Amino acid sequence: VMILIFILQNQQNIDLSFLGFEGRLPLAVALLFAMILGALIVAALGGARILQLRVVARRNRQPIEH
Repeated sequence: VMILIFILQNQQNIDLSFLGFEGRLPLAVALLFAMILGALIVAALGGARILQLRVVARRNRQPIEH
């Protein structure tokens, strides 16, 4: 609900230029895209780090001796 209110209150268009893309978007939409892109980057880096730690943990595991 709060995101919807934010979008409805921030409808003014802004000029946007990013990595060769240029255009006009509502401010709220531009911020929403930035938030989604940031979340995807954080999730990708976090997932890569978790996989890296799992590989290290498997390597350091010692076999159980009977």
